[in-house]
Amino acid sequence: MNIDLTAIDGGKLYYPLLQGHPQVYKATGLINTITIPPFLFTAIWKLPKDDFSQTLVNASIATKREISVLLDTKGGVYVLRPDVVSRTVELCTVEEATGGNKEKDIRRNHLGVDIMKFAKLFQQVLNEEHVPEEWINRAIQYKQLKKRINKVVEELENVGISKDDENVTYSLELIGDTVHPILKIRLSPLLRTLILDKINSMGYEYEIKPLKIEELDNTSVCTTINPFDDDNIHYELKISLLQDSKFFQVLYDEIEDLDKFKEERETEITKDVENLANNIGSVAAPKIKKSDMYIWREIFQFYIESEIFFSTVEREAGEINIEVSRERYFKFLQHLHETKIVTKFQQKQSFLAFEKFKQMNFEVMKISNYQTFNNMAVRKILKKFDKQTHLTSKEIFPELIKSHANILNGSIAKDICFIIANRLLTVVPQIDDYLCPICCSIAFKPIRLRCGHLFCIRCLVKLRRKHEDKCPLCREECLLSLTVDDLDIAQMNYMKMFFPKEVREKEVENDKEIIKETYGTTKPCVIM
Repeated sequence: MNIDLTAIDGGKLYYPLLQGHPQVYKATGLINTITIPPFLFTAIWKLPKDDFSQTLVNASIATKREISVLLDTKGGVYVLRPDVVSRTVELCTVEEATGGNKEKDIRRNHLGVDIMKFAKLFQQVLNEEHVPEEWINRAIQYKQLKKRINKVVEELENVGISKDDENVTYSLELIGDTVHPILKIRLSPLLRTLILDKINSMGYEYEIKPLKIEELDNTSVCTTINPFDDDNIHYELKISLLQDSKFFQVLYDEIEDLDKFKEERETEITKDVENLANNIGSVAAPKIKKSDMYIWREIFQFYIESEIFFSTVEREAGEINIEVSRERYFKFLQHLHETKIVTKFQQKQSFLAFEKFKQMNFEVMKISNYQTFNNMAVRKILKKFDKQTHLTSKEIFPELIKSHANILNGSIAKDICFIIANRLLTVVPQIDDYLCPICCSIAFKPIRLRCGHLFCIRCLVKLRRKHEDKCPLCREECLLSLTVDDLDIAQMNYMKMFFPKEVREKEVENDKEIIKETYGTTKPCVIM
C-alpha cells in the first residue's frame, strides 16, 4: 500500500505502509512506521484510510519527524503525535488499538518508544537532531563518566572509607584549570592506624593533624572507650584520591570545551547574521525598484509577535522551553504558508534570504537543545556521583565553575537571539516603534519634546488648544514652549523613506480633519 504525500515545496513522497495486526504492537513495539520529512504533528488523529494523505498535507509544517502509524482491524488509522512540551506521547486510543494494558503503554517518548535511560536518550537526541559529528564528540561523555564513578566507589572502599560515614566532609578547589577534590575524615585513634596503613601502602599524599588532646586523670577509674564513638575523635585526615580527581578533571575539561564551542558558534552565527542582514537590507531598501520592504516587515512583525524564544508576557517572562519554541516556530511557518506571503517576494534574493533565515532559526533551536541536554547530563552525572559515593558534589561543583563555564550559566539561544534582534530585525524598521502614543498612528511630522518623548504634530496642536502644558507621558511642563524648531526633520524624512504608505494615509487623515475643523461637517444635498 502506497500513500501519496504532497510536501509544501510541491514534491511528492511515496512511502510503503506495512500492514500488521495491532495486537503485535504490545509485544514487538512499532510495527508500522513511516518517516515524513516535511511534517510535525501536534494532535492525535483517528482517520479513515481515504482521508489519511490529505489530512497529513493539511496539517503540514516544514520540519522532520518520525510518525508512528497503527492500523486497527476496523480500518481506522491512528497517528501517534510527539508532544512538544513533555517529549512524551499519550496513546489515548491504545486500549482499542492494542487491547493492551494502558498503564503499561501510556507513556512513550517523542518517537513512540518506551522511555529509556538518560544515556541512551542523550545519544538518541544527538542522532535525531542530526547533530554534526564534531558536536557529538564535544558533548558531555555521560557513559564514560558513569564508568569513572564506579572507579571512585571502588577506590573509596579500598581506602576503607564507608559511604555512610558521617565523619567525612568533601570539598573541591580550582587552581588554574585543575580541579583538586579534598576529602576530610575525622578519625579515632584506631581508625587512624588502620586507614593510614592502607593509604601509605597505596602511595597517596595526605595531611593529618590532631583535633584535640584528651587529658586523663591518674586518679580516675579506667573505663573502656569505644574507638568508633564520635566523642573520641582525635585526628583530621585530609587526602586527595586519584579517581575522583580524574572524574572531576574530565568533567571540567568537557565543560570548558563546551564553553569554547559556545563562543565559536556565536561568532559563526554573528557572521551569518551580518551577511543575512546585508542581503535583506539590499532587497528591502526603500528606494530600489521592486523593493520587498513591506513583505519583510510583515514577516519580521509576526516573528516578533510569535515570541519564539523569549516571552514578554509577565507569567511566562524570560526564556522559553525549547519544545515550546519549536512549536511556536512551526506555527510561525504555518502562518506564512497559509497567508502565502513568501510568494509575494519580487526579488529572487529575498527567497534565498528567507531560506537562510529559516535555517538560522533551526540552528538556534538545535544549539539550544544541545545545550539543554548537556546541562542535563552534568546535573544527572553529579547526582549519580553523590548517590553512589554519598558525597556532595551536586552543590559544590556548579558553584566552583560558576565564573568559568558560561555554558551552564548562560543561554546560547538568549545570546544569539539578542544578536538577531539587534542586527537583523532592525534592518526593516517596525511601525510600532514610530507610533504616536496619543492617536496610535504613525507620528508623522514628529515633534520631540524637551523630555525626549515623540508625538505627531496634530495631537500636540489639539493639546495646546486646550492649554495643556504637560507631556502626556511624563507630565513635564513643556508643551506651551514648543516652536517650529522642535519639529524633528531627520525623523520625518526617515518616516517618509521607510513608511511611505503610512505617511500618505496620515496626511490624508490630517487633511480630512483640518477640512472638518474649518468648514464643519458637510451635509448631503437634499432635493425637495
